[in-house]
Amino acid sequence: MDDSLLNRLGGTEKLWERIKQYAAKGGREATRMMLELYYVLKSPDTSLGNKTLIVAALGYQLLPTDLLPTSTLGIFGLLDNAAALAFAYKKVKSLVTPEIRWQVNNVLEQWFGPEVEIIES
Repeated sequence: MDDSLLNRLGGTEKLWERIKQYAAKGGREATRMMLELYYVLKSPDTSLGNKTLIVAALGYQLLPTDLLPTSTLGIFGLLDNAAALAFAYKKVKSLVTPEIRWQVNNVLEQWFGPEVEIIES
């Protein structure tokens, strides 16, 4: 992987810590998308163009400054973040392998506990 891309976010360890901090407030499913993007980013099979897109989307989500701040724009301040993640995810979701899904599910279970299946009667 081109280390200069990840260095913009402080490297893989810093990116991991930021995703972990985000998980505490973002919830399981939003965190799932971010983790899948993270593991696709780390994959040697991912093109430089896709890695750049992922770094941009994760960076926009995790960096403290925002073009549309939630503090002044409320819910509209969240929409630009969600759109950036959704756009990147849509572009690279075909690169999410069963191994990546397994890794993500393990991390989510560690961070959030086992996923509870709701059975409707």
